[in-house]
Amino acid sequence: MVFTLHEGVQEYEDLRTYVKETDEDDHTKGTDGNDGKQTVVDFKALKKINPDIIAWIRIPDTSIDYPVVQGNDDSYYPTHTFKKTEHVAGAIFLDSDNNADFSDDKNIIYGHNILWIYIAQWKEK
Repeated sequence: MVFTLHEGVQEYEDLRTYVKETDEDDHTKGTDGNDGKQTVVDFKALKKINPDIIAWIRIPDTSIDYPVVQGNDDSYYPTHTFKKTEHVAGAIFLDSDNNADFSDDKNIIYGHNILWIYIAQWKEK
């Protein structure tokens, strides 16, 4: 299959439907943002799509808002998306030598190809 860069990016935009912003008093599990909102990720639903998901990375005021996966080695996800489709955009992934719970002193997250796509789009605006 041949996909364009836009199609790979669209997959990640579609995955954002599994992430919700709620009011702080909603009493749902999530991370407390500086704006008093909770970010809630439906990991149960995302694990049905890809059991390799371990986290979600979101950086406020940027377009970085992605699932983070971890494979058995570091050669698969540079060329495969979250949905395991072969694509130049790849996925955001944790180094296979790191613990999936981020308990290591240093955790390495890769995301060169997909982050570059967003940087390139940002510069064009």
